[in-house]
Amino acid sequence: MMRKLITFIMGFILCPAFAMASVPKTAGDYEIMMDALNSRGGVSTAGDMSLYSSIGQSADNNALTSTTYSLVNGFMGVIDELPPSVDLTNPIAFSTQSGTFDVIGTAYDRTDTQWTIYLAPTDNSDPDFLESLTSGSGNVAGHTFAQVDTTDYSGAYSVYIVAVDGRGNTATGSVAINIDHSITISGNIPKLEWIFMGMSAQPDPADPLTIFGASNDFKIFRWDPELEETQELKKYYSPESLAPGDGFWIRAFNSDIDYSYNAHPTETTADYTISIKPGWNQISSPYDEDYIWGNVAVESGGTTYSMEEAGSAGIINSTFWNYDNDAASGTESWVPRGEFDIMESGVGCLVYAWESADLIFDINKAASRPMARIVRPVEDYKINISARTDDTADLYNFIGSAGRSAVEFDPGDSPEPLATLHSRYTSVYFPRENWSKHPGNYSADIRPLARRTGDRQEWTMKVETTEAGKLVTLSWDSSAIPSDRFSFTLVNISNGDRVDMSAQSSYSYIAPAGGVSETDFRIEVVKLYNEEGQVTLTKTLEPGWSLISVPLEPEITSALEQLGDDLPLLDVFQFFDGKFYPAESADIQAGIGYWVHVADNTEIDIQGVPVAAQISVPLRKGWNLVGNPYETSLAWSDNITFSCSGQTYTLSQAVDEGITSGKIYEYDGDSYSAAEQMSPWKGYFLKAYSQCDLIIGR
Repeated sequence: MMRKLITFIMGFILCPAFAMASVPKTAGDYEIMMDALNSRGGVSTAGDMSLYSSIGQSADNNALTSTTYSLVNGFMGVIDELPPSVDLTNPIAFSTQSGTFDVIGTAYDRTDTQWTIYLAPTDNSDPDFLESLTSGSGNVAGHTFAQVDTTDYSGAYSVYIVAVDGRGNTATGSVAINIDHSITISGNIPKLEWIFMGMSAQPDPADPLTIFGASNDFKIFRWDPELEETQELKKYYSPESLAPGDGFWIRAFNSDIDYSYNAHPTETTADYTISIKPGWNQISSPYDEDYIWGNVAVESGGTTYSMEEAGSAGIINSTFWNYDNDAASGTESWVPRGEFDIMESGVGCLVYAWESADLIFDINKAASRPMARIVRPVEDYKINISARTDDTADLYNFIGSAGRSAVEFDPGDSPEPLATLHSRYTSVYFPRENWSKHPGNYSADIRPLARRTGDRQEWTMKVETTEAGKLVTLSWDSSAIPSDRFSFTLVNISNGDRVDMSAQSSYSYIAPAGGVSETDFRIEVVKLYNEEGQVTLTKTLEPGWSLISVPLEPEITSALEQLGDDLPLLDVFQFFDGKFYPAESADIQAGIGYWVHVADNTEIDIQGVPVAAQISVPLRKGWNLVGNPYETSLAWSDNITFSCSGQTYTLSQAVDEGITSGKIYEYDGDSYSAAEQMSPWKGYFLKAYSQCDLIIGR
């Protein structure tokens, strides 16, 4: 934030045109009559001179020998160097503010002034935290510039005024304050039901007895992956205090608990950090508002990763889990969430890590949509398998075949969530104790794409339940099975039953009696024939840098696999979210632009399927690299649309709404120029002023 403010101010201070000595000033630009100049072009230092201002007013003053002068139409002009006068009289310095407060002060200059009021954390230099409250022009004194609602702020802040006169002279003033207010958090905990909650503010005081009432009969537990496991509680413990970002289980015993407690909002002056350890971690959004999981940064070993990067690096599983407490309808179960999903305020989240790391929450990114390099995931299929008894269920377990997946562990695989505190349960998982990396039980096991007729994949699966002797039903969506390309067979290993999963959507059996029941299954998937419609297109690149796109949707998106045989040095870069990614991190997809460098004329080939009649390309605020996804040229006009916050706009409407600049720029090997159409195999720069989707159609 403060970098923005400092840059803004320093831009005026360092600009050579204004780096001049200070002089007294009573009006605008002064001019001295030509006959006051001596033979050397200087000014006599003796006596009084007749001075004429730019508006014709005269005054008698001694000449100023230290002043910078310039000739103006036969006169020698004295440059105005004095900054405006600024002052803030409210809020009072170092006061504590809550509710709404006025920003009152003065901005004055004899040549008039333009002013802007900012709010920024006092000790934070991150430009993202700088907020412009209001701006205007004209001389004002005792003026109410703005009213500030403190609801969304907490911590040490400063109010800044920046004023600029007609010559670019700049003045700043500031007042340091503390924003501290209390919020009330309330809710209900139903009797005899474990609720997985999250702490979204700093309770005052922080002990659970004060928060939920000392007279109530309840238990609170948190999971600590570093604790020594016990038979009774495993790694659960009862916390003595709760802090923002803590996830926890709570259960009321004798009656429902209606709770209401005071808390201070989590400070918004800096990022908030939650430390996680190898194993399962119970966390939550640390703010009294929702937070998109994919916007959480991960810091490990001195390096900061995006959530996508941390998942690919095997630091953390990029899936988090909420618990569905709808026991009445039999849907009580862990629910997986992805990078684009919301961490709801006050709701517990379960996260698995393979390494110690810090989760970094930036309040300014809470609601912005994250963006992945693979904008449209490439999948053969992804099938959800659920298991249910009359009273228990495990509803979300996945097998799948997708691009950039591996036979063993890959970022698309998710560990089986830890045991809850419920006495009864049903659990489905894929035992993978034989994996060389991150062995264990998994709730999702995604394999590589099947590329040849007869390719076979098998998933061993275990169903575990405390409901021995009762009916257990496995379910899946048969309509999601691509039966024209694959056969799916469910095998009950214990009795040999075989089920065509495309012909029916469930299979039931009686859980074996005696303690916790375990039944082993196998899912067999066989590719029936090669994909139809796969084509290979070629393009010859001229020496040097080219900005390209591809008129196909590759099945394998990896730049290393698509272009590695054509470009031995593989100078390929993908640009998104303000960063460049080299070939080993790049994914080739239709609708995206890429930088490619070749030393000589080089023919590249891309394999994939023709692009659908319409595709969507996510755009970030700022510059984006986009491309033509088709083999024919496309006009850059109102045939192009933008989807923003549920609304669709034509290109001209998007320009009018301030969504985009409306222009695309191509690179001709030497410079950039605006383009009127999108040509095949070419990439373009496009500027967006907000997050949205670019919709490209034939």
